Amino acid sequence: MKKTTVYLFLFIGILVCFSVSCHQDSSRVIRIGGSSTLYPLSVAVTEEYRRQASDTRIAIGFSGTGGGLRGFIDGEIDIADASRPISLDEQSLAREKGIDFIELPVAYDGIVIAVNSANDWCDSLTVAELKRIWAAGSQNRLVLWSQIRSDWPESRIFLFGPGTNSGTLYYFTSSIIGETMGIRGDFSSSEDDNLTVLALRNNPLGMGFFSYTYYQKNQDSLKLVAIDDENPDNGPGPVRPGVNSIMDGTYQPLSRPLFIYVGKETEQGSELWDYLEFYLETVPLVASDVGLVPLPEMLYSLVGERLRRKISGSMYGGIDSGYGSSVAELLRKQHSFSQGEKEQ
Repeated sequence: MKKTTVYLFLFIGILVCFSVSCHQDSSRVIRIGGSSTLYPLSVAVTEEYRRQASDTRIAIGFSGTGGGLRGFIDGEIDIADASRPISLDEQSLAREKGIDFIELPVAYDGIVIAVNSANDWCDSLTVAELKRIWAAGSQNRLVLWSQIRSDWPESRIFLFGPGTNSGTLYYFTSSIIGETMGIRGDFSSSEDDNLTVLALRNNPLGMGFFSYTYYQKNQDSLKLVAIDDENPDNGPGPVRPGVNSIMDGTYQPLSRPLFIYVGKETEQGSELWDYLEFYLETVPLVASDVGLVPLPEMLYSLVGERLRRKISGSMYGGIDSGYGSSVAELLRKQHSFSQGEKEQ
């Protein structure tokens, strides 16, 4: 795939250098990195946090979920933002390096399929059509819009999407193509969703996919494509992504949970622990402001319990084996299990 941006990791100047001198030991900086989807949320939470903790420095960057999890496992960052669960290979690497992690779901997102606002023919696609467009076998073969549907223009289709470090790419290929990373290589890719959005805004023959939060900021120049999973249980016909369809799961199979990962060794009472507790308290208040969908209020209390009890490991088998049960089901099972432990 063509790389417009290969690797971004910006410890930027919300390098919230609050009122602490910049020559201070860097180990006292809370370092956050990973998913570009979660990046705006972490920035929003940190802006709120600085109002009460002006002596804490926080550096926030994005490098894609894969880059963030690698940085976390290598000890380069304290919190990994992730738009997919940690993979089996990443879990294995963490064990090899003695890293015990806590997985905390924090919000929902939808992966949107979008086209330029001038596109007046593509209003919806089926999952089967999406797979045919993006599968590896379509490289240099499916190149015209008319090859998707015969009454569409006989014009070249330009494809845009996330880079190889992106959790969005992992989830999209797993859920749509049925093979993680089994995607055609002749599309323009970037770890920065803003660049994908910009490419679509400038190309009336383009199609791309990225996080719902980036569509929210660009509604005037882009058009959402409704998706039909051809499953009557999710309602008849194509479904457009939106707050309600993402939260209730009817926008399938492209609704997904988002996560942060932190080390189990994090000490209660530390600056990092204080920030994490603040994060979980604040996310429900700011998630919608950055285009993400908050979890139901009850689930945040279960996520908070997961942190306080330092329940380590992933609730999932890994992105390699799919998402399986919903966040709500998994957190309730965790709660029932921990309640059973208390009663014994």
